[in-house]
Amino acid sequence: MDYRRKLMGCSALLGAWLLVPNTVAAQSISDAAVGAASGAWAADAAASKAAPASTSASTSTSAPKTCTGVWDFIETDCQLTWYGITLYGTIDAGFGWQSHGAPFDPRSAVGASYLIQKQNRSPMWGAAPNALSNSTIGIKGTEPIGWNTSLVFALDAGFDPYSFRFSDGPGSVAANAGIPVNLQSAHADSSRAGQWYNGQGYVGVSSPTYGTLTVFRQNSLTYDGVLNYDPLGASYAFSVIGFQGITCGGGNTENCRNSTSLKYRLNVGQFRVAALWQFGGYGQNNASNGAYQFGAGADITTWGKGVLSVDAIYSYVRDGVSLSQAPGSNDANGVPIPPFLPQTLTATISDNRAVMLLAKYAVGPLKLYAGYEQIRFMAPSDPQTAFTDVAGSFLCQNCVSFNNTNINNTAFGANGLGDRTLHVMWTGVKYAVTDELDVIAAYYHYIQNSFFGTPAGGLRPAPAASTRNAPVRWTRTLPLSIGGLHRSGISISGSCSPRRMADWLTAFSSATTSILRSDCASGTEITTPRRSVAAGRMSPVGLAHALLEGSYHSAVSWGFLLGPITLLWLVGSLISNLHARSASFRELVWQAPRERRASRNPSRKTEGQRRF
Repeated sequence: MDYRRKLMGCSALLGAWLLVPNTVAAQSISDAAVGAASGAWAADAAASKAAPASTSASTSTSAPKTCTGVWDFIETDCQLTWYGITLYGTIDAGFGWQSHGAPFDPRSAVGASYLIQKQNRSPMWGAAPNALSNSTIGIKGTEPIGWNTSLVFALDAGFDPYSFRFSDGPGSVAANAGIPVNLQSAHADSSRAGQWYNGQGYVGVSSPTYGTLTVFRQNSLTYDGVLNYDPLGASYAFSVIGFQGITCGGGNTENCRNSTSLKYRLNVGQFRVAALWQFGGYGQNNASNGAYQFGAGADITTWGKGVLSVDAIYSYVRDGVSLSQAPGSNDANGVPIPPFLPQTLTATISDNRAVMLLAKYAVGPLKLYAGYEQIRFMAPSDPQTAFTDVAGSFLCQNCVSFNNTNINNTAFGANGLGDRTLHVMWTGVKYAVTDELDVIAAYYHYIQNSFFGTPAGGLRPAPAASTRNAPVRWTRTLPLSIGGLHRSGISISGSCSPRRMADWLTAFSSATTSILRSDCASGTEITTPRRSVAAGRMSPVGLAHALLEGSYHSAVSWGFLLGPITLLWLVGSLISNLHARSASFRELVWQAPRERRASRNPSRKTEGQRRF
């Protein structure tokens, strides 16, 4: 069962799911997802109730009910607000079964390998945290400061709901470096890197006339777009683009958030514009050495009562980072050799350009979604030899013998390789059966070009791993419950040349999903060796150890989070009190002396009396 308790009391959610992942396609990955849930989804609530992609929840003008007591907090959707500062959050915890899973990892933002990855290997029951949204806790506020302008701020952090350890995707990847694939846990790269501010941490000013300007750690415009236009609300368990993060980061999941950034949003009637600039680089806890984004959109009233929302976003990231573990040695046919070591922690550096086009049509209880993004991965502007990533891990080029790390600056557009172009598209529908029940269906599709070149540097125009003449085997699985995830895939069999296999392996070496490879000579499938029963499943003792270890490591980090929250609360309370007392102060300074002068000279006429 999967349940989630919102700290701000928005709703309680109860659902159930069984994940049945299967093989994913080699050339174009197609996933169909169907979900239904009772209650509101945290990520999707932001998409459906907040302003569209170029706006922010912090600028919402709604005034939700404030809690009047403990039972009111438990029973209703009231907010814990005091002096304009709201405490909010989500706890998303569950337990589930996967046909091809990996052991629970409390460091990872997702916690479980909901989408098939190279470490997924055997059926298992296990913890299923953050399935619908990352468990978070934070504060936010809006304080009027005069001239129709307000001070806005927000600070939040995501965590594992079992160990309360702050989400640390890059740290989970680093922790599995040097471990054979068939022994690795459910790690995944992420923009949440163990910071006490791993969600958002910004402050700024907002005006209905001049827009909203905020600074410091913020969501990218492309992430705002995914939240608002993904029918499954960027759910880790059910949305492909929600789990992978490539889409929201404009190429790399670590770029979904920027620690030092300036973001501006402006609404003019039914139109809106937005811009984001990331200043600073790796040294300022960013996953790139610079980035900028521009967005424009509109909400257009159509015939009847329908509203058509559209947005377009352009993104550029310089020297973006993607963390993974480099594979071990391959045989003469290009097939990895067990135990797939050394699994070096590798940072792939690239410049990324992306264009995202989004559309949504809402009429009554029905919402239709569509989205498309083209991402181009290019050679980095500044090839790196050593740097510290957002999680604090030091990486250097060709340092396998030193600390088992490496930096790859030549994955794209160099050494005979072309630029990698990835096309991501999706569509879906959501229908509100009742106020508490949504039925959602979504379809996601990936297409990637062949960027494998010749030794002379020329590019082959044919798509990677073409299967037009190769026999294929389709595998289908039926979801067994509401909220199930269904994937269909292709495994290639038959003989092929080492060059063809090399084309295929190179083109998909950076994909976040894993592919069943085949032995070109024999046509037999080569899969990751299955662990023993004891190793393939996390025992209760192992699970308890992981939770205790996470709790120990998170204690100090929680102190760093609660400290700034307390400080912001004190500052906010002071501003609120000063604002409330400003009228009394003006009366004391200006009105009291006038009354004293009038009492000393009653016959003196005031200026108003003289005028009339």
